[in-house]
Amino acid sequence: MEEKYYTIDEVASKLEVHTKTIRRYIYSGKIQALKVGGQWRIYESALDKYYEDSKCGCGNGDVSQDDFCVFMDGQNRTTEDKLQVCSIIDYYVNEQEEAKPIAHEITDVIMSMEGQNQYKFNYIYDSAEKRARFVLWGNATFLEEVANRLKKFQ
Repeated sequence: MEEKYYTIDEVASKLEVHTKTIRRYIYSGKIQALKVGGQWRIYESALDKYYEDSKCGCGNGDVSQDDFCVFMDGQNRTTEDKLQVCSIIDYYVNEQEEAKPIAHEITDVIMSMEGQNQYKFNYIYDSAEKRARFVLWGNATFLEEVANRLKKFQ
């Protein structure tokens, strides 16, 4: 039986990212793809491997340079506000478990705000660096509320 494959547009839609991000993933080797007739094709098994490789303890998925590139390209607009903000929070802890309370605080902020789908964050724990990295997108009010809530972790 022939394996199912997807186009870049289909994968971008599934992952809720821009097509430029999928191309970056292909070029960096994060997602395996094959050119067929001059068009990229991503086989279902390669997409399954990407999902498996990008799993983390909590949060919305993998955080990489691509997240920043997409934001800088204006492709990750999450709110209709004129002012869009992207911020990085690094939290240095010995174990991933120690970072979960911050993820819960950020989630609580999102749940308490009107228009919850306008605010996003990604999280990953780098055990080699002993660092939890959170990338947040939204408006200034969202970032201010998160900053206020995280003061207790200083």
